[in-house]
Amino acid sequence: MQALAARWSELLATFHHGDESLRRKLYRLREENPGEVAAAGGPDPAMIDYIARAGATG
Repeated sequence: MQALAARWSELLATFHHGDESLRRKLYRLREENPGEVAAAGGPDPAMIDYIARAGATG
């Protein structure tokens, strides 16, 4: 799972192109609208938590 969490981080960085402001906005969007994000095919809060914990242990 650690390798997948690392890949997740790489893909996210590719999406926001290293723009820290955009990254924060994306995280805030997800935190404030978890139902809408999940309904649109995005990860739900439990999945994000799991990926974050896997990445933290690596």
